[in-house]
Parts: sequence; structure tokens; C-alpha cells
Amino acid sequence: MITINPFRLATLIDKSEPLDLIDVRTEKEFKSFHVAGARSVPLKKLSAPKVLQDRKRAATDPLYIIGGSRVQASLAAGILTGGGCCHAVVVDGGMDVWMSAGLSVVRKRRFWENLTLLKQYTLIRMNGGMSRIIRRAAERGNAARRLAGLQHRISRIRLRSTILLNSLD
Repeated sequence: MITINPFRLATLIDKSEPLDLIDVRTEKEFKSFHVAGARSVPLKKLSAPKVLQDRKRAATDPLYIIGGSRVQASLAAGILTGGGCCHAVVVDGGMDVWMSAGLSVVRKRRFWENLTLLKQYTLIRMNGGMSRIIRRAAERGNAARRLAGLQHRISRIRLRSTILLNSLD
């Protein structure tokens, strides 16, 4: 089995080298974050003929495979090699190592880019009694918890800036 270091693959992507990269994690994991240029082919739905047919590059070019871990990608490489792929390359360590190394990923849209949430946050800030409202909202869902976290970070930044201004006087 051929492997590639995540830093080496990141370099190829940064140089805009044309390459085929498939991500064999679940669709939900892929949608939350993935490597730029990767396409989702979940391991459970992996079909070697379909993947080989949908390739952007020539059959002799490497087909890079990344999963949640090296084991997941290695299983996919075995399936693809058995189906006729002549140059399957596994990303060593998978997304676990990719993320721990701090390499760039494509993420879902951030919640604060959602105008509805920003408007809700503004209204909460203007109405007073904010912490009680946010605590109730935090019990209702994930987006509200993120909003509460944002409110907490903003208050910490304000406190730090006040301390900094006082120390300059």
C-alpha cells in the first residue's frame, strides 16, 4: 500500500496540482468539514467501477484516499485496487492527523454568517436580561449554545479591553 504524508498532499493542493481525492468518511462528517477539492464517497457506498469512472484524471495518475483514520482509507484502497485502480494512495493518518496538524479544511458556513442569528443576538443584547434569555435558548438547540458562547466571548473581550485601557492611564 502506498501512503502520502498529509503535509505533502497539502503542498500539492496549495500548488493547485490537478489531483483526484476522495473522502471515504460518512456524508455527515464530510459536510461538516473536508479537504479542499475532495469529493465524498462514503465507505459504505464505495463502488470501485463508479469511482474509477468518475475520475477527473487519467487512470495511471494517483487516486488519493482520505478517511477518518488510516484504517478506513486503507480499506477503501483495498476495494479500489481489487476493482482495477492501479495507483491508490492513502493519506497517512487520515482526517485525524490532518486536523491535528492544523492543515486547511473547508467547513460548513459559520453560524454567525447567518443573518437570522445575528439579528436575534442583537435583539437579545438590546433587551437586557440577556443571560436568562440565552440560558433558555441554550436549552433548545445547538445554534443557541453557539450564540451563548459568542456572547460569553464578547463579554470577556470587553473586560480585557477595559483592563487594558485602565492600565494605559
